[in-house]
Amino acid sequence: PVVQGSVLQPVVPGGAAPLLYSGPTHPARRLAMALRASDDGGRTWREALRLSPDPAGYSDLVQLDPATVGLLYETGPSGSHDTITFARIPLASLR
Repeated sequence: PVVQGSVLQPVVPGGAAPLLYSGPTHPARRLAMALRASDDGGRTWREALRLSPDPAGYSDLVQLDPATVGLLYETGPSGSHDTITFARIPLASLR
């Protein structure tokens, strides 16, 4: 579906972090918000973290500190516009 996702390349001092993409994972509906990660500059992607099976819409990523990213996204049990949720995600949990 047409949806606004987000891409972020975290900066990690003395190390490398994967390129991140946030967006719904269902191929035809706005469902199942997840983070995908790429260790090769975006050529290939893996699902790194599924946040929810619920409806999900627009999302945005931000680096909070060298070890954590933040994800702000639309979600809810009955529709993707029910609530706006913020999740703190340790980069170490995405490996």
